[in-house]
Amino acid sequence: MMVECEDEYYRQALCGRLAHALTVLRQRCVEDLPEWIVRQLTTQTVPLSSVPECWQDSEFMLDYAQALTLALSGNTLLARNAQDLAGLLHDLVYLLVDQLKTPLIVKQ
Repeated sequence: MMVECEDEYYRQALCGRLAHALTVLRQRCVEDLPEWIVRQLTTQTVPLSSVPECWQDSEFMLDYAQALTLALSGNTLLARNAQDLAGLLHDLVYLLVDQLKTPLIVKQ
């Protein structure tokens, strides 16, 4: 949505909401997972991830997404650079979602 948004006020609102969501998600990543989430992330074998191995750490990905969000919300970038970074943020968020939903606990 942010990539297609031309209204500056709306874009700032999106950046603010995304920054808040990323902060909350980052905090949740260091907490113990509830049992129902552990069940969802448990599998017989770990599937191949669509996320490159060097980006497997979700905390780093959250930090990168947060940094991009803050850069975009600062309104100091050239329009073309802001558009490119918004596209990068879009792709990073989708990678992050895939990474966080991928089962990674092997059933014993």
